[in-house]
Amino acid sequence: MINLTEAAVEEIRTFAAIELEEKLEPIKYNCGAGHPPDILTMLSPHLALKWSLLATYAALNVVAIKRPELRMERLDELLWESNFVSSAVGTCVARDNSTVAAQWVRLAYHDMSTHNVDDGSGGLDASIVFELDRPQNVGKGMTDSINDFRSSTEPTVTLSDLIAMGAIMGTVSCGGPMIPFRGGRVDATSAGPATVPEPQQDLASHTESFRQQGFTQSEMISLVACGHSLGGVRREDFPDIVQTPVDGNVALFDGTKLFDNAVVTGYLQGTTPNPLAVGPNATTNSDLRIFSSDGNATMQSIASPDTFNKVCADLFERMINTVPKGVQLTEVVEPIEYKVGQAWLFPGDEGAFRFVTSLRMLHKNPLRTVKLFWSDRQGSACPSPGCSASPSDTFGDSGTPMTNKAGLSLSFYEFDTKINMTSSISKFWFEVDEGDGSAVARVDDDGAGFPIVQDAVLLDRGRISTESDKSGTFLIIVIAARNADASSRITITTYQPGVSVSKPIPTRQTLNLSVDPRFPPMAGYTFFSAKVPFRQEWFDLKAEIGGEVFEQQNILASRKI
Repeated sequence: MINLTEAAVEEIRTFAAIELEEKLEPIKYNCGAGHPPDILTMLSPHLALKWSLLATYAALNVVAIKRPELRMERLDELLWESNFVSSAVGTCVARDNSTVAAQWVRLAYHDMSTHNVDDGSGGLDASIVFELDRPQNVGKGMTDSINDFRSSTEPTVTLSDLIAMGAIMGTVSCGGPMIPFRGGRVDATSAGPATVPEPQQDLASHTESFRQQGFTQSEMISLVACGHSLGGVRREDFPDIVQTPVDGNVALFDGTKLFDNAVVTGYLQGTTPNPLAVGPNATTNSDLRIFSSDGNATMQSIASPDTFNKVCADLFERMINTVPKGVQLTEVVEPIEYKVGQAWLFPGDEGAFRFVTSLRMLHKNPLRTVKLFWSDRQGSACPSPGCSASPSDTFGDSGTPMTNKAGLSLSFYEFDTKINMTSSISKFWFEVDEGDGSAVARVDDDGAGFPIVQDAVLLDRGRISTESDKSGTFLIIVIAARNADASSRITITTYQPGVSVSKPIPTRQTLNLSVDPRFPPMAGYTFFSAKVPFRQEWFDLKAEIGGEVFEQQNILASRKI
């Protein structure tokens, strides 16, 4: 027997009509997979045909996913889809005769190392942006790395989240292990304590610094080895360590730019070029003091590639998860199997709504077909142009180093369809047929459809535009508001990422929208707009229309569609 959910019953009612409610009520929770003959005889031929659709519904594999909060969706996109983070590291991308990955790992460690386990203060919180004047943080790589992330923060993704993500993305890009990622870090607004170890310090000082960060002596040895698998020392930044000219001005720690265990094996075999182990200045040979501090026992224990990768993955995960007391990180950001894109509803040019959304799958399948379905706001039968659509575009995404390491091959199914403006839309879902004879999957929101909460005040992605002048590039945000008049008030509060390394803290500004004369009223909608700097693409919306208030947070205007 198949037990139908309330959502399934609602679909039955849509197919069979409201007047059959009393006849359906006794069987709605205990309906067989076939057609109950007593019910079919009660229905007219027309309704009996519609009722037979229930058998098709019952054969679906209902994927009743609970859509994650916006932060998890955004972190998923950054971790698994092609974006600025993945393009910056690519396949162990070189920079300044080292690698972007090496610079990002160094940035993450130096940011985290302000942590003090004794009182819970400090940690990976982006306080590094206020600490660049300290000698241990010298180097163009630090400012370059901060600039890599600074302008890409979002209302739900902090600079410290991006710094942590950069460390694991860079590690994987250079052949290192996968490292689980959690979001939710909170950015500091001032510098942390000056606790980053420096090469000229003695072993006791290093051991105490790492203890305060939460690491034992053995973990200190391993973490230094893992961190120094990448990169090296720039002569112009540390001339007392690299005293003679070297190729490219950088003395590599282990002779390679890849993440590997050569930093360990070269040390144990006495062939290492590590300037912090065999440099001419014994005072700054901190790696030698650290590595040999337990008679080389730890270094010997991580000499195999598999052990090295496992230990480094565990320690790097702890490193990026070392945050100030009270900060709660999210669950691990796993790739979302059925990822539903943002849903955009706005008035089109032909007297109908445009509805734009997408579905992302984790693996390619040329036999797969995906279809979009929706229900109107009245719950009645679908009027023209219908309540289903096929994709307007289908494409793949090469993803990120994490995606490739995980063996994923992302596929996107984009939908751009018309919705009857009178009947509108209340919810939507997808059906996925893999073409292999398996049950069709109905991708649903916890069994109830992905909701469209309201259709009265809408970001009009079809009318967004850009404008440039001597002062810069601007985004013209357009809001479509139904039944608005001169007394209506619409405001947006924009989010602007930090504008420079010296001004890294995001800011917000509230703007009043005015009627846009470029777009005459249509189907009861009046169009309002505001001009904002191009980097202020995220905003909160508040509209007061006819005594009713509409509010929505964290909207991404982005490009025109």
